[in-house]
Amino acid sequence: MYKKLFAVLAVLLLLCGCKAEAPMISNDSFAAGEQKVFPVLYYEDLDLSLVDMLSTSCHSYTYRIENGEAFEIEKHGRTWSETYPLSAVDSDMREKYGQLMKYYGAKEYEAFVFFKTISGQNKYTVIINDAEAELILEQNESFADFLFFDGAFHLMTLDDSDEHIYAYRFSKDAKAERAFVIDYNGAEISGIDYTSFSAGKDVLAVPAEKNGKSCIITYDFESGKTKVIDAECELFGIVAEENTFKAAGYNKKGNVVIFEISGSGEITEIAEVPHPFGKKLSPESINTPGTVYMHGSEIWINFKTDDGCFIASLDTKTGEWTNYFKIEPIEKLRGPLKVKYMAKSGEKYYDIFPGVANAE
Repeated sequence: MYKKLFAVLAVLLLLCGCKAEAPMISNDSFAAGEQKVFPVLYYEDLDLSLVDMLSTSCHSYTYRIENGEAFEIEKHGRTWSETYPLSAVDSDMREKYGQLMKYYGAKEYEAFVFFKTISGQNKYTVIINDAEAELILEQNESFADFLFFDGAFHLMTLDDSDEHIYAYRFSKDAKAERAFVIDYNGAEISGIDYTSFSAGKDVLAVPAEKNGKSCIITYDFESGKTKVIDAECELFGIVAEENTFKAAGYNKKGNVVIFEISGSGEITEIAEVPHPFGKKLSPESINTPGTVYMHGSEIWINFKTDDGCFIASLDTKTGEWTNYFKIEPIEKLRGPLKVKYMAKSGEKYYDIFPGVANAE
């Protein structure tokens, strides 16, 4: 009887078309003549059936926004913090390495971070272009992010109990190189935005909260010194460009602001502009993901409100919006739960890295 049941379920899985209505792009949206960056939106079904729960793909929907239209692409799954194409990871990899925490299918690197608990310790497996490395950590260190900057990958962890951030550096061929300890003890930090770590050649920057207001923790890798800088706005996130940072957020007037932070902590405002759809931004009106991307001189931000998902890019050189899209809600789907960004080489699309200025 059980064999027959599983056989029926297997057939249902194969027949499951799982089609969903594609997201509608508002007519007020605008795409640059030559779109260089492509937002990718990830959705899930509101109601999952037994068949859906047994499937690895039926309940997810992934769309690329290109030339003002939404194109369904390969189904994605959710990692701990991001999404990944289902073809990138199979059941054998999960069995061997554990839970997938981070994935990049970038132009030059395919990189994975897996997590598994073994004998009371946390084991991380870092795979970069088929080269592997293991990192065994104490259980008080929780995964925060996996970044690419200064020509290397960095596994970031948090330990809230003793107010430390840890950075473990891996070369491009997955060799463990250095470990850094960022101590913010005594800085009266009440929260860390683990979705928006950013680092350049010598300095790490992390959005945080102090006394109910946004701030930025910076750490100099050479001197080992930690600073806390008042942001004076609500932050979307930060990206690194060499040893300076571009930060995006919104101010008390509800306008988008972009400012630059030097390695020494000096702040210079680059632009203050109304949102292209006329939205006045506030913590009550929007839900921000805390991650921003940068490609060339353009910063990409996205956030959700009750009436849709808003995606826009702003040129930091001119202070002008270059692309902006409003994606209408889909009645039968939850989301978009994640938004990532891709670029294109020839006919192939690839991930760009968050938190760092990606080259043209």
